[in-house]
Amino acid sequence: MLPNRRDDARPDDGRPRGWRAAVAGGALVAALVAGCTGTSTGTAGADDATPPLSTVPGSDVPSDAPRSSLTTPIEGGTPFSPYLAAVDAVAGVSEDAAQASAARQQKVQQLVATCMKDAGFEYVPAATDEAEPTSYPWTEDVVGLPQLPDDRAEVERVGYGVDDVDAAEAARLDSQELDPNDAYAETLGAAGQAEYYATLTGSDGPDDPQPDPTGGCYGRSDAAVPASDDEGRGALAEQYGQLFAGMGSLRMRGLQADTRVADLNARWYGCVLDAGYDLSPPEGVDVDTFSPVDTYFLAVRTPPGGVAGYPGELETADDIPVEERYLVGSAEERAIAVVDFDCRVATDYEQTLVTALVDLEAQFVAAHRQELDELLAAVELGQA
Repeated sequence: MLPNRRDDARPDDGRPRGWRAAVAGGALVAALVAGCTGTSTGTAGADDATPPLSTVPGSDVPSDAPRSSLTTPIEGGTPFSPYLAAVDAVAGVSEDAAQASAARQQKVQQLVATCMKDAGFEYVPAATDEAEPTSYPWTEDVVGLPQLPDDRAEVERVGYGVDDVDAAEAARLDSQELDPNDAYAETLGAAGQAEYYATLTGSDGPDDPQPDPTGGCYGRSDAAVPASDDEGRGALAEQYGQLFAGMGSLRMRGLQADTRVADLNARWYGCVLDAGYDLSPPEGVDVDTFSPVDTYFLAVRTPPGGVAGYPGELETADDIPVEERYLVGSAEERAIAVVDFDCRVATDYEQTLVTALVDLEAQFVAAHRQELDELLAAVELGQA
């Protein structure tokens, strides 16, 4: 699935945004940063203009086609695996902490509404997201590699899988709904709108030479509701912050910087070129290396019966046909997936990538064994 906007950092469904990220070798890292495991799930119900997945012209979707995924599970785990649950226990946000944070934000929003009303404005308290525990995306035992079936015949049949177009479009359209407070501010005229936001935030913008030190209605309301102990990540998170940063950096960036992986990607891309697929971006865009993430996004951008193109820098999802933003199960998409599959087999891509990761992680664990063992002991003692 292609991102909503090419000039933003992240999409609403968690996929990497920025079409340059989608075609550059760094997109593999961006996928892990975003914590991608595929398209958003949810109920169908996009607007009537969105064609259902099975009726996109030129698509031929098997009824059992899997949903696409930008990550592949690592069989048997890695040297980091024994420590990942402890990392989440210490650095993640538990369900209790998420609920405490949500309850606090509800109180803050009510105070903001009262403050704005006293100043003569309307303000609708922002809805608080449903409380959910969170964790680092790199604590899953996956590698940033678009998932393909193990059997070539199955790749010929389903390719990379398909996207849930209806659900993804519904989520995208929902995210574009105008905030009621922004809609109200727009009715106030330029001067009134400026006063509204100054009252809300205590500032006329980032260049305001004399912002209200209290932060306006929001700042004062936020300060009036102290954070509970349940919201904090605790002293252990601070103690092991540098350790976690190192582990995350290795998985998110260090692997792709490894010379073995750079050589692997070069050999894989040579195979792709020999098969007739040139992944070169538009002139003026520098790309150091390509990886299977790039063939995945090539498949996304390729419409049924046509060839892939690049969207303009200012184009949004609304400007691009649905079949050029999602995997819709066309023969052209499947053909690209087969080439990727063949080139992975020819270069032993997945095993080589995982072997490099295991080696790098083993070196890290050896260098930080004492800290990691202390982390495990702290969690086992219930200190997290």
